[in-house]
This record gives sequence, C-alpha cells and structure tokens, in this order.
Amino acid sequence: MVELNLEKLKKCVPNNKDHAGLMNAFNKVFEKYEINTKERVAGFLAQCGHESLDFTVLKENLNKH
Repeated sequence: MVELNLEKLKKCVPNNKDHAGLMNAFNKVFEKYEINTKERVAGFLAQCGHESLDFTVLKENLNKH
C-alpha cells in the first residue's frame, strides 16, 4: 500500500479541514477499489480533489453559474 499520511494529505488538499476524517475514508476506498500505487493515489487525489474543491463539496451541483 502506498504511504499516504496526514502531512502529505494536508499538502494535497489544503482547503479541507477534516484531514483525519478524510484519511479514514480514503483507507476504505483505496482498499476497495485497489488504489494501491502512487500513480493511482495521485490520479485519484488530483481528479477527485479538483472536482470537489479539495473534498469540501460533497454533493453534485448541476446548476449553471
């Protein structure tokens, strides 16, 4: 398993304020979906983090701005 700790996570998603909770969720998701290489972790964090504003927006908004 790729070593992702709280300090690294804080750097990846600085706008999120619940890094410990996020880390707990990631541990479950990463195992379930075999996100188990540094490339897969990086891809997941980059794509999902961007789309959710560092995992601060957790509901889809289909309204136009």
